[in-house]
Amino acid sequence: MDKSTEPSSHAGRPGLKSERVMARVSSEQKRLLQRAAEIRGQTLTEFVVAAAHEAATRAIVDHEVIELSVRDSRVFAEGLLDPPPVNANLQAAARRYKKAMAL
Repeated sequence: MDKSTEPSSHAGRPGLKSERVMARVSSEQKRLLQRAAEIRGQTLTEFVVAAAHEAATRAIVDHEVIELSVRDSRVFAEGLLDPPPVNANLQAAARRYKKAMAL
């Protein structure tokens, strides 16, 4: 078994699998990260992992969240509150969907 995927009892949680991530940083960057970790009462590793996790989550949310202009929001809300009548194209699309999903 590859060492990077062996079960680890790290942090008192048996069965938790951990992976190694390595990065080279300048001395100045390391000092900055170490200082921030100390301020938060964390080890350097804990701080870097937490900060990377926060940044990754934020990047994914920023990428996946749809932002609408005021005009777009108004048009969307109006469509929900007063939807157009169901036409033949929409009925055909619903039938195709039901068939594809085996409903």
